Amino acid sequence: MALDPITLLTLSIALAAAAALYLAAEWRHVREASLLFWSAGFATITVKSVLALLRSSGVLLIGIWFANGSLVTAHFLFLLGVARFTEARLSRGWYLIFVLWAAMLLLPEAPWWSDRYRPLQVGQ
Repeated sequence: MALDPITLLTLSIALAAAAALYLAAEWRHVREASLLFWSAGFATITVKSVLALLRSSGVLLIGIWFANGSLVTAHFLFLLGVARFTEARLSRGWYLIFVLWAAMLLLPEAPWWSDRYRPLQVGQ
């Protein structure tokens, strides 16, 4: 079996889906809220990996930006699960992570403010 990107994404889908289903089944028996957050995190990774397969079809906005951005959501769900498990409260500053992610989408494609990244002009 070759370890190309499509194979690795398919393996990630299977592993994340199995983890999400197992944690959801455990939550049904234990009713611990942290298990539900962790299950939702793995379910988000499953959806993200499916969307990342769209990169090979040329759908870059969904296949790259949305898929990679959903990793922010998945890790935030893991953080909420840990906070619930340890009975700690998250400060409101943690919720700014989504604002920062949205702001990064507005950055220009190339750092136009730097001379290092400007293309060389003929005659320079």
